[in-house]
Amino acid sequence: MSKKGNKKARPARRAFLIGINHAINEINYMTGHIAEQVITCRRRVNK
Repeated sequence: MSKKGNKKARPARRAFLIGINHAINEINYMTGHIAEQVITCRRRVNK
């Protein structure tokens, strides 16, 4: 592989991985938020 190819591939791959990580973090945050709401609702119903 040439140095130019490596330089071009690395930032793209890094940006791709960062994008995936960001999406996963967002999904985890949303699911956690929904889970918290469900738990609080159930607690209210139980009380």
